[in-house]
Parts: sequence; structure tokens; C-alpha cells
Amino acid sequence: MIALYASVLGMIGLIAIKRWEIKTGRMLGSAVRPIIGQFFHSVAVWSAHVAPSLVRQLAREMAAFVRGTARHGTARGVLWAEKKLEVTLEAIRDKTTPHRHGGSPASAFLLEVAEHKRALARRAHRRPARMQEENKTA
Repeated sequence: MIALYASVLGMIGLIAIKRWEIKTGRMLGSAVRPIIGQFFHSVAVWSAHVAPSLVRQLAREMAAFVRGTARHGTARGVLWAEKKLEVTLEAIRDKTTPHRHGGSPASAFLLEVAEHKRALARRAHRRPARMQEENKTA
């Protein structure tokens, strides 16, 4: 509401000054008008040419900053995930590795199972070697 009153008073003041100029034939601030015109011309040129280039430069710098921040954040996130995976893997290894308590020997059944697994592993290693020999002769 105050802005409305201020603008109305400003308009009344401008009309009063213009009426005085028309009656007397003299111009108020005639020596200052070219300086003011030159000032507003430079403001218009600055806002049309300089300001947009400054905004473009600022946008480029902000984009580079955002890219760098995103890259840094992603790297830190990957390192955090890697650390959590290592902790999880260590916990799984700890739970699945058989613990030897007191040096007691394994049961006969477990020894038999271990021997069977070794035999299967040896057989799996021999099979690709035989396949390669067959492919060379064929």
C-alpha cells in the first residue's frame, strides 16, 4: 500500500515539474540530462552484453563444481561400499572357516568327505587338459 502512495506522489511530482517546464520554457536539469542519458546507455549495454557473458561463465563454473562434487561423492560412496563389503566378507570368512580347537583330529566321516572333495577337484583339473589334447589332435 505504501508503494502505491509513493508512486502516486512521484507521478504527481513529475506532472508538476513538466507543467512548470512548459509554462516557463526552461528545462529542469538540462545540463545533467546528457550525462544521465550516457549513464543509462552504458547500463543498457552492460546488461545486454556483459551480464549475459558473466552469467554464462558463472554457469560453467557451477557446472564444473557440481561435476567435481558428484565425482568426489561417488568415489567416497564406492570406497564406503567397498569397506562394508570387506567387513561382510571377513565376517563370512570368520563364520565359515573351521576352527581347530585344541588340535583334536577331525572325525573319520569329515576326513572321508575331504578326500572325496580333493579327488573331485583333481578330476576337474585333468578334464580340461584332456579336452585341449583332443582338440590339438583333431
